[in-house]
Amino acid sequence: DDIWLLRYILSRKTVDKAEPAVRKGIEWRKANAQWLEAAKTGGKAPFADQIERFTAVDLHKLNNDGGAVMII
Repeated sequence: DDIWLLRYILSRKTVDKAEPAVRKGIEWRKANAQWLEAAKTGGKAPFADQIERFTAVDLHKLNNDGGAVMII
C-alpha cells in the first residue's frame, strides 16, 4: 500500500535508493506468505519458541484500544 511504500522512500531519501529495498521486501513477503497469513490470525513465527526462551517479556493484557500491554 501507499504507506508501506512511503516508509521505504522516507527512510532511503529517494525513490532510486528505495527501489532495491522495496523489491527485496516484496520478495520476502512472497517467500513468507504462509507465515504472514498465519500471523494475521495470531499464529507464531516458526522460530518463536527459540526466541521466547531468551525473552524476559510477557503479555499482561490488552488495553482499551486492543493494543498489547507487556510486562518486561
